[in-house]
Amino acid sequence: MTTINIANAQFWVHDQDAALDFYTGKLGWEVRANVTMPAWSFRWLCVAPTGGDGPALVLMPVPGQPMLDEVSSAQLSDLVAKGVGWHVVPGDRRLQGRV
Repeated sequence: MTTINIANAQFWVHDQDAALDFYTGKLGWEVRANVTMPAWSFRWLCVAPTGGDGPALVLMPVPGQPMLDEVSSAQLSDLVAKGVGWHVVPGDRRLQGRV
């Protein structure tokens, strides 16, 4: 029987430093890799539970800016907490096959 081991899993984040602070500061995870590649404008950042040999979580930067600023995000969160649902626009290709 063949065994497949997963080394890394990608998790997309808007702010790698904030994510790094969360995983290391709040969860106590360790940094397995933190390499900046200036020629590619890229940072390879991996964290994992301390002392483990399991998969690492690669904190991948989301390309571009977040869709909502902080004020709009807070307003949307308030509306969702009040039970406001989402309206799906007919023909929206981004939702094709998901609703």
